[in-house]
Amino acid sequence: MIDRFRRSLLAAAVATVVAPAAAPAFAEEIEEIVVRGELFRSRENTVAPLLIYDLDYFQQLEPISVGDMLKRVPGVAFTSDIGEYDAPQLRGLATQYTQILVNGRRIPGAGKDRSVFVDRIPAEIVERVEIVRSPTPDLDAQGVAGTLNIILKDGASLEGGEFRASATQYTEELQETKGAGTLSYGDRFDGGNFFLLANVQERYAPKGKFTQFMDDEGEPDGTEVSEDVRDSTDTSLSASVQFDLAPGRVLGLEGAWLETDRDEDEFNVSYDDDGARDEREFQHENIEQQSGWVQAFLEQEHEGGGWKIDASYAAFDDDTEELSGPVEQGAEVLEGIARIDTEDEELKLGASYAWTPLAAHRIEVGLDLQDKTRDASQREFEFDDGDLEEETAGSGVYEVEENRADLFLMDTWTVSECAELQYGLRGEYTDLALDGSDGSDSRDDFQLNPSAHLVYRLDAQNQLRLSLARTQRRPDFDQLVPFTDEDSPSDDQETIGNPELEPETAIGFDAGYEHRFAGAAGILGLNAFYRDIEDVIELVEIGDDLFTPDNVADGKVWGLEFDMSVPLDGMGLRGVGVFANATWLDSEIDDPFTGEERRFNLQPEYVYNLGFFHEVESWDFSWGGSYQKQGDSELSEADGFREISYDGNLEFFAEKRFWKEITLRLVASNLLDAEKVEDIVNFDSLDDRIDGVVDDMEREQEETGPVYSLTVRVPF
Repeated sequence: MIDRFRRSLLAAAVATVVAPAAAPAFAEEIEEIVVRGELFRSRENTVAPLLIYDLDYFQQLEPISVGDMLKRVPGVAFTSDIGEYDAPQLRGLATQYTQILVNGRRIPGAGKDRSVFVDRIPAEIVERVEIVRSPTPDLDAQGVAGTLNIILKDGASLEGGEFRASATQYTEELQETKGAGTLSYGDRFDGGNFFLLANVQERYAPKGKFTQFMDDEGEPDGTEVSEDVRDSTDTSLSASVQFDLAPGRVLGLEGAWLETDRDEDEFNVSYDDDGARDEREFQHENIEQQSGWVQAFLEQEHEGGGWKIDASYAAFDDDTEELSGPVEQGAEVLEGIARIDTEDEELKLGASYAWTPLAAHRIEVGLDLQDKTRDASQREFEFDDGDLEEETAGSGVYEVEENRADLFLMDTWTVSECAELQYGLRGEYTDLALDGSDGSDSRDDFQLNPSAHLVYRLDAQNQLRLSLARTQRRPDFDQLVPFTDEDSPSDDQETIGNPELEPETAIGFDAGYEHRFAGAAGILGLNAFYRDIEDVIELVEIGDDLFTPDNVADGKVWGLEFDMSVPLDGMGLRGVGVFANATWLDSEIDDPFTGEERRFNLQPEYVYNLGFFHEVESWDFSWGGSYQKQGDSELSEADGFREISYDGNLEFFAEKRFWKEITLRLVASNLLDAEKVEDIVNFDSLDDRIDGVVDDMEREQEETGPVYSLTVRVPF
C-alpha cells in the first residue's frame, strides 16, 4: 500500500510539471516589524485582516512541530492530551471549524471531520504561519473560525545552507532522550532559485494519568492509574524550484513528503474502593502515516493585472493497528484488534485572471476544480471462545468521492489614498457520493459566499479594518454515511448516519484597530469578532437509545482579540522587548439533549500568551521566555458532560552565538509540570440526564514533566 502511495505521488509530481500551477494566494509583499532582528509580528499589505508570524517569532523556542508553533499565536487553543498539540482550535471552536492550508491549498488528513493533525508537520520546513481571520473570495470558505495558512520555506525567501542538530530530554518517570537533525540549502541561479530540505526528528510524549471514580453521591468508588507513552519518528523532505521565464512570468514546482512512525503504549491498573488491585489492562497502537503534496504554478504579472494557472496533488495514507486486552499473571492476553486503513487523495486545478478596467479597480475572476477520493475503514475484531470475530461498526468501512467546482469574482477598489475596499462572491458547488458495505447515497450542494473588507488608514501609525464574510463548515464524512453504528454514542445505543445533513453556515463580522509606535517597531492590535452560525450539526435522539446527527440549532460566537509587541529601547532597556496576545471567547447554543443554553463544545473562556526577550549584543547572547494559558472548557454528550481545564506552560530559552554565525540554544519548557483535569458526570440514559439523575462521576488527572532541549545551528 505504501509503495502504491509513493508511486502515485511520484506520478502526480511528473504530471504537475506539465500542468503548472498558481502561486499561493497570499504571495504579497510583506511589511516586517523588526526589533533588533527579532520579529514579533508582521502584517501583509492586504485589505483583509491577516496576521503573520514567521521564523524569528518561533525559532528561539525551537518548536518541534507546527502544533508546537501554533500554541504561541493569538486565539489558538488545543484539547489534546497534555504535552501534545495536534488539532488546533482557532478562536476556541472545535477543530472542524478551523481550516488548515499549506501554501494556500487544502491538504488531506486523518480526521473524518476534514481536520489536519499539525503535530506531524515539522516546524523546520515552515517559513511562516498566516492567520486569516476573515476570508476573501479567492479563498475556500470552509473556515468558520478562521484559516491557518502554513507557508513552507523556499528558495525565494532563503539563501544558503544550514545544518541543525538537537537533543531533547524528557523528564517524566520514564526519562528519555530524543534527537533531531535537519539539512537545508537554498540558492539563486541565473533565471531562478531552488530550495531543498531533509529533516528527521523524534517526538516523545510520556504522561501519567490518575482517575478517581465516584458514585452518584460523590463518594470514592475505586481508582485507576495509567502510564501512557507516545513515541514518534517523523521523516520529511521538502523542495521547491522557480524559473523566471520572462519579466513578470514565473514557473515553479514545490512539494513535500512526510512520514510518521508512531507507537502508543498504555497500561491501566484499576483498584477497588478498598485499594485492592482489581485488574490490569494494556493497549498497544502502531501508527504509520504518509502524506505528501506537489504543486506547480505559472503566473504572469503585468501592469494592472495578470493571470495564474495551477495544479496540485495531495495524498494521505494511514495504517494503524491497535491491540488490547487484560494483563493476567504478568502476561498480556490479547482480546481485541482494531485496524484503521485510510487513503485520501485530492487533485486540484485552478486558474484566475486579473485586470484593471478602471484606474481605481482591480478585478479578479477565478475557477478552482477539485476531485477528492477517501477510502476509509476502521475494522474491529474480538476473540470469542478463541475465535476472532469481526465487530466492525456500520460506518466503519466507506468510500467518499467529492467533486467540487468553485468560481469567484473579486474587486479591489482603491476608494481614496486612505481607504481600500475588497469585495466579491464565491460560489462553491459540491457533488458528493457515499458508498459503504450496506448501501450508497449521493447528494449535491451549492453555496454562495459573499465577503467584503474595508481598511481605512487614519495616518501612518493608525488604521481601522471592517470585514463581513459568509463561511461554512462541511459535515464530517462519517456523519453522512447512511449506516447504523452499534454501541454509539454509548453502550447499548445506536447511531444512524444522515446523508441529508446540510453544511453549517455562518455570517461573520470583524472590526479591528491597529496602532504602530516606537518608530513602527511597536504594534498594538485590537479586534472584535462575531459569528452567527446556522444549521449547527449535533447528535440528537430520534428513538429509544437511537441517535442521528442533524442540523438542529443556530448558535452565536463572539470575542475580543488583543496583541501587542513593545520594544523597550526607548525606556533605556536596550535590546529588551515584550509581547502579549490575549483572546476572550464566548458563545451560546441550545443543547440538543437538555434544551439548556450553553457554550459551544470545547471552547475555552480565554487564551493568552505572554513573553519577553533580551538581546545582549556585546556578548552575542540572548535569552527570554513565554507563558501560555487557556481557560476551562466543557463538552456535552448524550449520557454526560465534562469540564476540562489545563495548567499553563512556562518556557525559557538561552542562546549564545559563536563567530556571529553558529548558534547554540538551550530551551526548557513545561517548567510547571502542566496538568490536565477532566471532571466527568455520567448518566445512565438521556432521560436520567434531563431529570438530573446522576449515575456516577469521575475525575481524570493527566500530567507530564519538563522538557529540555539543546540545539546547534550551523550555517554554510
